[in-house]
Amino acid sequence: KVCSGAVQTIRHILSVFGPAQFPVKDAVKCVSKWFGHRDKDVRREATDFMVELCRWVGREPLEPYMNELKAPQQKDL
Repeated sequence: KVCSGAVQTIRHILSVFGPAQFPVKDAVKCVSKWFGHRDKDVRREATDFMVELCRWVGREPLEPYMNELKAPQQKDL
């Protein structure tokens, strides 16, 4: 529950302040771990985080990170 809450908070900060005020590179490095987490809530929050990030920066800069994910996870995004 702590991890899910942490990812949710990170996503909320990103949605409010945007990538200019938030160190996105540090968070993006953790995305593959979040998607591989055994808790479905963490995986759902990871998906929501990536969707929010795509809204801000577009899909193209995130392709290297998305390619690390499994095919079903890529399809969800």
